[in-house]
Amino acid sequence: MDFDQVAVNGANSNHIKNGGVIMASTIYDVATRAGLSVGAISKYINAKSISVAILLPILDSTFCTSMISSIESTLLPLGYSVIVCECHNHAEMELRKTQYLIDRMVYG
Repeated sequence: MDFDQVAVNGANSNHIKNGGVIMASTIYDVATRAGLSVGAISKYINAKSISVAILLPILDSTFCTSMISSIESTLLPLGYSVIVCECHNHAEMELRKTQYLIDRMVYG
């Protein structure tokens, strides 16, 4: 079961305290059920929805800068940060930057 599934379905549907009160799942419950560390769950929750990445081969045109400006004007008021990466038409650099963004759970 992946984290999204655990988050939607609840970490433990049998979380009932004395007196029949249903308790919310904790980050520890989610981590245990997903088979991940508490730190991984915390990082996922805190980082997943705040950054959007734009990975471009080269930033030498007014079209690219205009596009980035439009994306930022739309996303910044919604609370998102925009990360712009240029890979200089270099395949290895593109892979490294892509992995960097994936490791930080950035939307792209």
